[in-house]
Amino acid sequence: MSLYPIKERDALIGNIDTDETNERNRFLTDVETDPRLKDKISILTRSFQNKRTVIENDQLAFNDSIIEITPNEGQIYPGRSVEISG
Repeated sequence: MSLYPIKERDALIGNIDTDETNERNRFLTDVETDPRLKDKISILTRSFQNKRTVIENDQLAFNDSIIEITPNEGQIYPGRSVEISG
């Protein structure tokens, strides 16, 4: 279970996909001038796959430009409360 709302998670993954496409296009342009770089495309692909995996599997992350929740882990038991200040 992820704390990213489904739409937000999908948007983040979409941003990663867009970034990967842009980086891949730039990389392929560089490969045209230096064919030795061709072997390094797997590194590029793997780095973006790792970013996707982090977002898809992150159970305790919350991503917002205004609100930050720290610590990233912990429990609030039934009948208890937690103070949130900002």
